[in-house]
Amino acid sequence: MRKSPRKYLAVFLAVSLLALLPPAPPPAEAADFPLDPSDGVIVDALDYFVTAQESDGNIGGFAVSSWAVMALAAAGEDPHQWGSPSIVDYLEDNPDQIDWEVATDIERAILGIVAAGEDPTDFGGEDYVAALESLYDGEQIGYDDTVNDDFWGILALIAAGESSSADIIQNTADFIIWVQNEDGGWNWEVFEDSEVDDTAAAIMALIAAGNPDQYAIDLALDFLADMQNEDGGFPSLYGAESNSASDAWVIMALVAAGENPTLWEGTGGDDPVENLLSLQDSDGSFLKTDGLSANPEFMTAYAIPALLGETYPVTPFTAPPPEEADLVVSDIDVPSAIYLDHEITVTATIENIGEEDIDESFRVRLYADDDIIDTTTISGLDAGDDIEVELEWMPDDTGDFTLMVIADLDNAIDEASESNNDDTLDVEVEAASEEADLTVRDIEVPSTIYVGEETEVTAIIENIGEEDIDDSFRVRLYADSSNIDNVRLSGLDANDDVEVEFDWTPAAAGDITLTVVADINDEIDEDRENNNDDSLEVEVAIPSLGADLSSIEITVPEVIYADSETTITASVENTGDQDISDTFQIGLSIDGSSVASAPISSLDVGDSASVEFPWTPLAPGDYIIEVVADPDEVITEISENNNSATATVTVSDSEATPPSSISASVAAEDMDFGELAAGETSETYQVTLTNSGAGDILVTAEVAGDAGGFYAATLKLDSAPWEEFSALIAGYSSRTVEVSLEVPAGYSGEILGDGILTFWTALAP
Repeated sequence: MRKSPRKYLAVFLAVSLLALLPPAPPPAEAADFPLDPSDGVIVDALDYFVTAQESDGNIGGFAVSSWAVMALAAAGEDPHQWGSPSIVDYLEDNPDQIDWEVATDIERAILGIVAAGEDPTDFGGEDYVAALESLYDGEQIGYDDTVNDDFWGILALIAAGESSSADIIQNTADFIIWVQNEDGGWNWEVFEDSEVDDTAAAIMALIAAGNPDQYAIDLALDFLADMQNEDGGFPSLYGAESNSASDAWVIMALVAAGENPTLWEGTGGDDPVENLLSLQDSDGSFLKTDGLSANPEFMTAYAIPALLGETYPVTPFTAPPPEEADLVVSDIDVPSAIYLDHEITVTATIENIGEEDIDESFRVRLYADDDIIDTTTISGLDAGDDIEVELEWMPDDTGDFTLMVIADLDNAIDEASESNNDDTLDVEVEAASEEADLTVRDIEVPSTIYVGEETEVTAIIENIGEEDIDDSFRVRLYADSSNIDNVRLSGLDANDDVEVEFDWTPAAAGDITLTVVADINDEIDEDRENNNDDSLEVEVAIPSLGADLSSIEITVPEVIYADSETTITASVENTGDQDISDTFQIGLSIDGSSVASAPISSLDVGDSASVEFPWTPLAPGDYIIEVVADPDEVITEISENNNSATATVTVSDSEATPPSSISASVAAEDMDFGELAAGETSETYQVTLTNSGAGDILVTAEVAGDAGGFYAATLKLDSAPWEEFSALIAGYSSRTVEVSLEVPAGYSGEILGDGILTFWTALAP
């Protein structure tokens, strides 16, 4: 039997004529998560940062400024544009405020530097990554009796571009797991009582490291669930009051773990997102706890990325590409050693970062200090493309030089910016030896290297000295520390070079350092013995074997009811390098029992396909859904271990008509119709009505206010009188309504006041 229709108050929208001070925006609801940077909560928080920023660029001091940069980047703001000097300038100019023996100091700085889009290996002349790696003892980072420096060490190095498979990442992750407490949590100190904040940081670190132990992460999530307060928020320690910092870190950890934080409700019915929103103060900052403001810059810096659905490390800020063409010199590369009177190749990367192709030719020039060295011409460059150019230089003096490469030397190209067309590199030129002197340069390998496939490695061996080498000597190739191949050269004249070739068949995948050493046994009497080698970092891949069905995704409705049919959607992608032309099945299991299968006739490389399964659960409760691609293994694949995915869903009690609700969002903070003359029509505002329930709803409108019935007589919805408005909105769908004001032609008065537009909803008959 259908329940009788009930009205739910959906939303009040303020409308005004002439001058009206807009009311403060209401807090966003948890259903809005993640928030958009344009949301009033985020805008107010950023406005608070404006008032908190000091004249030297800092926000909350040196330590907090790194977190503030991360928050700005998460909100899509360019930290370089915040302040004059900017907050990025402030961080760059104050490395003396870092204790270079304390890992967490360096880690925090790296996270902020990367978030700003800067290079942590060369920021203000400092190599932060090398400084952090120097504190790694082969097993973990920083002090051996603390673990927070390991959490943030992984996050900082991953942000800086370190591979998750690197030893420093995996060994540190192993250390974190080894010191996990029995209750599933961590403290900042090894084996001390577990804390919420450090446990959240550990979850983010382990996931950034590639989920080395899912069981450890599951235990940590269980610990967090046990620590949640009744109000939906989180304390740092058990029994304490919920605080915004713990809320923010837990939200980010849950996002990293693939959890929806709005589904983590406390016994009072609220979730951590709602609790964090409740702690925003009237000035836009975030309170530490209810009624207590402490370190508001810190709290606000944590809250912004959390509410935006980010996780540490935050996505670095990237400026949107200009609409016009825009040339930049993005990299300059030279040999590791440069010698007097020996020609070298200077390689520069020229990039068009704009969105417009360049069809005309332009010149690129190399300078050494103020001297013109070499010039080349590029015929054009498409939007988003880059090209490497080679420029030759033979130094005629020793010492320090500044190399500069300028693109579009003659300003032949109409660009978005003419101030970013050059780049510089400081180099040192050494004197060539009067005796023989062997060097290695230009190690080259194929663009792709596979395990088990023979690869040719070439290198240039050069005698940069002034004396011929008449005796033979050996040149050796190493892969990491393993001896791979040897070549014996019969000699090498002064100022001459020779290319040598090595054969290498990699035995394992991963990052490998190739090193070529000339005169491996010191058979040649040389002026210098410290410049006889060169290295190249390469990546070895596992060769493709064919098709590969993976990236299985399961999609189910947000709300599922017993005795009501629902639809489970499963998708699969062919991530291999061969098309699939045969038909294969997608199988569905519920709680371990096979219930259905559906065919997919073919799947090309890189394509995805979806199938839908109808399912009518008979009883409420939690169910485990598993989808398996090609359960009969009719397709030959690269891997058979990535063909399945599982999801846990909750089925609610059945209802004849599931309850529905309505929410509304307005494109502007209010609807201020401004000053209108008789007979004029205002600008149009759009209101989006969203049915967040499963059943269909019928929406009507009501207008009231203190302006003498003016709004009731003039407000239009979808260009018709508001009294005529009626909309049927299906479950889980939206409807946009246009709101305008039409002043009667004969109207002569002046109205100043508020009106209220109310939408009501009832279950559709």
